[in-house]
Amino acid sequence: SSSGGGGGSIRGNPGAGGLRAVMMGGSFIGSCAFFLGKLWPILVVLAPLGSMSAVLWTVFTCYAMWRSGPNIRDPRVIFPAISELGASMPEQRVYQVGFAVTGVLLALHVHLFSQIVLPQLLELGNADMQQHADNAVWYGYVAAAGVVAQGVFTLEMQLSAQSCVHWAGAIMFMNGAMNHAQESKALYAAALQFADHVPVLQSPWLTSTIAIRKFIVDYSSMFMFLPVVLAQMFFASQGSSPPPMPDIPASATPAERAEIERVAREMHAQMPDPKTMNTMGAMQWAIIFQFALYFCTYAVDLFLCQTAELKRG
Repeated sequence: SSSGGGGGSIRGNPGAGGLRAVMMGGSFIGSCAFFLGKLWPILVVLAPLGSMSAVLWTVFTCYAMWRSGPNIRDPRVIFPAISELGASMPEQRVYQVGFAVTGVLLALHVHLFSQIVLPQLLELGNADMQQHADNAVWYGYVAAAGVVAQGVFTLEMQLSAQSCVHWAGAIMFMNGAMNHAQESKALYAAALQFADHVPVLQSPWLTSTIAIRKFIVDYSSMFMFLPVVLAQMFFASQGSSPPPMPDIPASATPAERAEIERVAREMHAQMPDPKTMNTMGAMQWAIIFQFALYFCTYAVDLFLCQTAELKRG
């Protein structure tokens, strides 16, 4: 069963060394990006790249532990809801630490964006551009807070206050990320009108990056819909095989064997349809990785703008 969302030590839990390494690594990456990025622009990119690396490590580590551990309820589910990966120990602690590090690095990334990139974009800007910039920063922080909240307060397999906080955090992330993307898109579209007078906007690397982000935002619904269709096609082709029956001791009497099979059938009858679970899970995974890629692209903006600032200084 799930333990308390914010309590408990990582000491004594499986993978405790890896968890401590992630926390220390996240602190080191954040410190380098914040304190040394102004001297060496390459270090500024550690914030977005570190945040993306942290979420990938968290999801895949939790998935591996869930898949091989005692908490998998139906082995036919290939793409569980990401929240389910953190619902029970031991993977719960990995989920909490990993998403906390992800959210903190995302918040640092948004701060560096506001301090390094925005001043150069707004040199010739107007009030509308400033509003878009302020909104982009605000919603970026909202997204980061949502990542931390849904990570620290993990899902419980019943309606509870902790589950409500978890869902609220997930909604905060989605709302913040989507609105940040829209505000950023509008900001860059306006800034490109002054590209002839803003040197950093003349970089083909940055213009290509802006185009990639615009493509992700404009076609985000396709990125969320396509995995659903593909998942439906794949799992429909697999047929409707029944779930495996539990191992029955060879010494069991016919009556005991029949009772074990009856209980197993009743339990499996109460499980959600695995095809539906896989389809919904695939969509959720696509959303998470879409936004991980989106925020990761800001590494280009941060590096180019900090390099330009050093040259001007």
